[in-house]
Amino acid sequence: GTVSTGHVDEIEPFLARMLSIRADVAAGIEGLGPDQVKRQTFSAVRDVLVASARRRPLVVVIEDLHWADSLSVELTAILLAATRAAPLLPVVTLRPEPEHRWRRLISLADEACGDDHHEIRLSELTHAETGGLLDALVGADSLPPEVRQEVLDRAQGNPFFLEEVVRSFIDRGLLERADFRWSAEEDHGSVTVPASVQAVILSRVDRLSEEHRRVLQAASVLGRTFDRRVLVELVADPAGLDEALWELDRRQLLSREGSPEREIYSFKHVLTQETVYRGLVRRYRASLHQGAAGAIERLFADAPEGHYEELAYHYERGSSPRKAVEYLLL
Repeated sequence: GTVSTGHVDEIEPFLARMLSIRADVAAGIEGLGPDQVKRQTFSAVRDVLVASARRRPLVVVIEDLHWADSLSVELTAILLAATRAAPLLPVVTLRPEPEHRWRRLISLADEACGDDHHEIRLSELTHAETGGLLDALVGADSLPPEVRQEVLDRAQGNPFFLEEVVRSFIDRGLLERADFRWSAEEDHGSVTVPASVQAVILSRVDRLSEEHRRVLQAASVLGRTFDRRVLVELVADPAGLDEALWELDRRQLLSREGSPEREIYSFKHVLTQETVYRGLVRRYRASLHQGAAGAIERLFADAPEGHYEELAYHYERGSSPRKAVEYLLL
């Protein structure tokens, strides 16, 4: 049920290389060909997870596989096959995009897991289910009938759209809470429903103060999840950052994660991060990437190995392609 000491020595360089840590350990496999490194790395990941699962049942959650590259799909297939060796349960979530490479995993799952493979397809909510969700969020009689109907028609069964519309109404003061219930303002003519999820998100961002909007934009460049220490380096008013993060959390755009020692924040939804990021002017976006790379270099100068990929990404999207290549090679 454990990985032996000798086996740890064998697999450690491959895991260190994959995770961009312990460059001294990973250097031991420099002479191997890429195919051999790939096979050995996949085997190392499988062996560690199988050993953990033999100690006690293990669930491995792989989210958003529709964004995965070929190597990630291959590794997922290996984990599916490993379910016969230990009480290991892979749970994979993805959008059913017909042309994506993940589709072959379904046949591999059938082959590897047999009757233990279950596929759960989630379709959009029905009109009645969407109405039920809206009533659960704000109450059955809180919105005027014509506004409620327009919200349901625009949502088209998408619960995230519905929640964002409700939050946009709250941000705009169109919905107010009193005596433990929500109610709409009397001027129903001012209540408009955006046409898409992206439009809802942009309308909510536009209602932020300039300072808070700038913080959210800088955060979008850092990705879905980011370190507050890096964000401090990108904002014009570091002293006001805590207040801005609190307000963005209150508006359910960001949320805090991690321990008090390491302040990690994340966007509530990846679509929020993507929409804010795509709305940035290209030159401003590039300057933020350049600033992020410089901040990461300064903050993690003592142990940069774990940030090589991140640095390459920011320098490539900034204005230093040569430095991006240097970090990619590392």
